[in-house]
Amino acid sequence: MGVVTRLGILEITLAFMVTSSCLYYVYLNPTYNLGTLVIGVVLPVAFGSSLLLAARQRVLFFVFFAYFWSLVDDAPVHFDSVLTWPEVTHYQPIVPYFMDYVLLVVVLSSFCLAVRESLKGRTITPKEMALFSFLTLVVFVLSYVQDLEVGPVQHLVAGSWYQLDLVEHIASAAVLVFVLKLALSRPGG
Repeated sequence: MGVVTRLGILEITLAFMVTSSCLYYVYLNPTYNLGTLVIGVVLPVAFGSSLLLAARQRVLFFVFFAYFWSLVDDAPVHFDSVLTWPEVTHYQPIVPYFMDYVLLVVVLSSFCLAVRESLKGRTITPKEMALFSFLTLVVFVLSYVQDLEVGPVQHLVAGSWYQLDLVEHIASAAVLVFVLKLALSRPGG
C-alpha cells in the first residue's frame, strides 16, 4: 500500500510537468475566467490525480494533491482569490481569506495522508509518531514560507516571488522525501 515504485515516480513527474505547463500558460494568459479554471486547475488536477490513482500510487497521489493546491494557491492562478476573479485580491466577499484557509487545510491534510499511508502496517512508537507529526508540519510550513509575515521573507516575496516559491517547494519536497523514506523504513508493512 505505501510502496512507491519507479513507475510511480515517473507518473508524478509527468503530472507535475503537465501542471507546470498549464501554470506557465496561465502565467502568459492571466485572464482569471473559466479558461483559467479549466487550464490552470481542472485539467492538471484531473490528469495528475487520474494518472496516480489508476496506478494505485496513493502516497504519490497525496503528495501531488498537496503540492498542486500549494502551487495554484497563489500566482499565476491565484486560486485563493477565485471568489473575486477576474479581480485578483486576497479579500473574499463572504469571509475574509476563506479560500486561503480551505487550501491550507487541504494541503496540510494531504501531507498528513501521504505520511499516514507510508506508515500503514508499520510499527511505530508514540515518540516516533510525534516526530512524524512534527516533520510533516515542517514540510507544510516550508511549502508556504512566502506567507510568513517576517521582514526578510516579505522582502524576498516583493522582489523574487517566483524564485522563492520554487526554492520553498524544493526544500519542502526534500524534507518530505526524507520523511517518507523514514516512514517506509519502519518495521512491518
